[in-house]
Amino acid sequence: MKRKFRLTQFFLLALLFSFFYFAILGKSGVLERIYLEEKLKLITEEVERLETENHNLEHRQKALQSEEAKLGEARKYYLLDENAKIIKFKEFVELESEDKTFQTTVPLPKFRNKQSKNHESTMNFLKAAYLTLVGIAFVYQFYRNSRLEK
Repeated sequence: MKRKFRLTQFFLLALLFSFFYFAILGKSGVLERIYLEEKLKLITEEVERLETENHNLEHRQKALQSEEAKLGEARKYYLLDENAKIIKFKEFVELESEDKTFQTTVPLPKFRNKQSKNHESTMNFLKAAYLTLVGIAFVYQFYRNSRLEK
């Protein structure tokens, strides 16, 4: 009877430790989910930055195309040669808040690579430490059970 109880206790302990391992440290565990959520946040920030940059480049392209048309008209009406130089003075105009760009100084892909390397080493360390502690717990449980049987 005692042996059955100890064997059941041993298997319950093994089941508990394995459940904890897969729930927290596994590939679809809590720590991996937190890491992936942070990575998703970085990627969305980078996409937003690139969309803003793309929007500004489109506005710049449209402005350059309209300038080429204006230069063609100026050559036509003022009888200028193709080699003639036109000097244009720009006026500083306050931009609307939509057209302003906010760029980061830290390149995000380099930052993300550093973070993923740290994540892998941290996860491997946590897994090794957990498995070591579980091994010690099982050895202790086995030693305790064998000692009680004597």
